[in-house]
Amino acid sequence: MSLICGGTTFLSRLLSAQRWLAGATAFAVVLLSVAPRAVSQAETADSRSSFLKIGNASELPTARTMTLGLGKALIVDLPVDAKDTIISDPKTIDVAVLTARRLLIVTKEIGVSNVFVMGREGNRLLTLDINVRKDISELGKMLSGVLPGSKIRVSHSGTGIVLSGTVAAPADSARAAEVAAQYLGAAAKVVNLITTGNKEQILLKVTIAELQRDAIRRIGINVPEAVLKAGSLTFTKVMANSFPVSAGAAGVAAFAGAGQTPTIGSGTALQTTANFSGNSVSTMLEALERVGLSRTLAEPTLVAISGEAAKFHAGGELPVPVAQEKNVLSIAWKPFGVSVAFTPFVLSEGRISLKVAAEVSELSTQGAVVTQGISIPSVQVRKAETVVEMPSGSSLAMAGLLSDQTRQNTDGIPELKNLPILGALFRSKDFKNSQSELVILVTPYIVRPTDGTQLSRPDEGMVSPSPLRGLLNGHLHKVYSQLPADALKGEHGFVLEHPHHGVKD
Repeated sequence: MSLICGGTTFLSRLLSAQRWLAGATAFAVVLLSVAPRAVSQAETADSRSSFLKIGNASELPTARTMTLGLGKALIVDLPVDAKDTIISDPKTIDVAVLTARRLLIVTKEIGVSNVFVMGREGNRLLTLDINVRKDISELGKMLSGVLPGSKIRVSHSGTGIVLSGTVAAPADSARAAEVAAQYLGAAAKVVNLITTGNKEQILLKVTIAELQRDAIRRIGINVPEAVLKAGSLTFTKVMANSFPVSAGAAGVAAFAGAGQTPTIGSGTALQTTANFSGNSVSTMLEALERVGLSRTLAEPTLVAISGEAAKFHAGGELPVPVAQEKNVLSIAWKPFGVSVAFTPFVLSEGRISLKVAAEVSELSTQGAVVTQGISIPSVQVRKAETVVEMPSGSSLAMAGLLSDQTRQNTDGIPELKNLPILGALFRSKDFKNSQSELVILVTPYIVRPTDGTQLSRPDEGMVSPSPLRGLLNGHLHKVYSQLPADALKGEHGFVLEHPHHGVKD
């Protein structure tokens, strides 16, 4: 018998017919004994047998279509002797001639090939259309073990596979596709058509709390410009006050020259101005203490389907002028306020993976910019973005900040401010302390829709007052009296355990 591969004839030239038959028979016995389980798996997966037998010569010529797993073998038995065997694609399958009436077909690569078996008179005996595919029977068992409770179907599609069915969570669908890709190799394509049984909905509650404390203390005699100017010396500072001083007041007249009247004027601090001999001395005593407290609390709530993104923004948009060509200004809008964006994924029953981005911003005069006569305020921003995983109903502090800043300044006249005791008259000291504490909490819940009557609104129970009540009492809404408390029914009270007589009511 001769073997023809892709139009080329390879004659089976053996040194001994008996030696060829013995070797081929031994090879076939080894294949069948080593991998009987693999053959049965291929038969179960593709509904095909690994042994094809043509019983009667009356059935010839015949054509069959076979689906074989990669690396599997097929034995073909013929009722008559065959002379030539032709293979369309030798890279896909290989054919070994065991006897004149028995062939062994072994798959090599994924693809499609044809096998033509010709008789001694040149007539066609058998045509085989062979589809070589990856054996997916083990993949189905593997997915059932990795994802218990899922209903995943695996089917062939060209050189790849198609995954269909249902799973409990979207994360299980991605996990099944990843397992299939690893099983088939990088060259195979995996089409994922798996759906989830129920679309879970996640409610996310974000709490952004911030507390700021500021303390400022300023005391002393501040001299911003401690210079002598043409016979005048000036001291300045802080607290508003004004009072008259007579010309003969003690401690003041001594500074006045002949014909000069001392005066004390008003200003933004305790300011004293004395004129003498054409020169003036102006001093201010500074004493200031300020304590500030700022609290920010935002609790946005948002609902999204598992695997889908959701955004929430409550605030406004700041118009910012942007310079264009030819001295033309355009307006760009920058949002500020409270914003939350998140994408939830239900990993398994009760566990949620969240990609969260939370932000709180507000307008501030610190760092404001003035351009072309337009004052543009700055925007103070506190934001965090991360990925967390937690059970439904639990809370997690996804971000936090503790800041403590202290600043001290000392201003005064050089050399004089360093004098013992008297140096306090020539210097001023500033102290500023700012403390800030910020925390961002997230709490996800798996929720389901409910009856609208079980939900409450912020405006429930609010009734506008009558014109007379609003005019006389100044009420913005109607005031209801408190409902009387219901009396307890049945036995009630505290249960006490007596040390000697058991339990007593």
